[in-house]
Amino acid sequence: MDHVTLCIDIGATSMKAATVSKTQTLISEIRSLKTQAPLPPERLVDRIVSLSRQFEGFDRVGIGFPGEVFDGIVSDPSNLARIKAGQDDREIRRMWEQAPLRTLLIAALCLPIALANDADVAALGCCQGLGLEVTITLGTGIGCGRTQDGRLLEHQEIHDVVARPHTRYDELLGTKAMLAMGEDYWSKDLADVVAEILELHQPEKIYLVGGNAPRLNRRVLEPFLDRVWVHREPMGILGGSRLFD
Repeated sequence: MDHVTLCIDIGATSMKAATVSKTQTLISEIRSLKTQAPLPPERLVDRIVSLSRQFEGFDRVGIGFPGEVFDGIVSDPSNLARIKAGQDDREIRRMWEQAPLRTLLIAALCLPIALANDADVAALGCCQGLGLEVTITLGTGIGCGRTQDGRLLEHQEIHDVVARPHTRYDELLGTKAMLAMGEDYWSKDLADVVAEILELHQPEKIYLVGGNAPRLNRRVLEPFLDRVWVHREPMGILGGSRLFD
């Protein structure tokens, strides 16, 4: 059976969706809806249902979630509970603790649901099955997904990792940092992180994706051009169809 997957990429600012074929080809145009974070699980489910009503002809739903989720259960909502950098709405974070998001979505949509971290979904969209491949998502915050020979590795959050004294990766490479320091300086900081990953982990490829990827000054990547790719395509959406493989 040739399934059609509604693929949803949830971000802290907005969620984007499209229907995607088995071969990771867009069937519909991409549509979006404001996420309205911070928000509790039930409100996110309502937003997803509202977005899904803009599409037809799909028989399953693949979702990239902007936080830590294992076996359909959320362990960290990340920016969905965040008021501003480093500060969370404590009540909303409490509501997210061990939230059975996949179960809630199955009940709301009455369809098969596959759910994973958004950077992991993007990694599935990018990977070519070439040994270790690393995908870095560049948006409101920063995320990372890894595959080995085309299969997802255990997820590791990096947005809260301290990159420099008292500076988290989100603060160094997120949208606010880019707007504050300018695209050229932001690009240089990103190139430093890429160089560290290449040296420490020796991946075959690094993919840079997400809404801010096109704003990267590609000249800073010239030393790594054979191993670093910048994707303009919506890999966080396209990879959603592979969650069912």
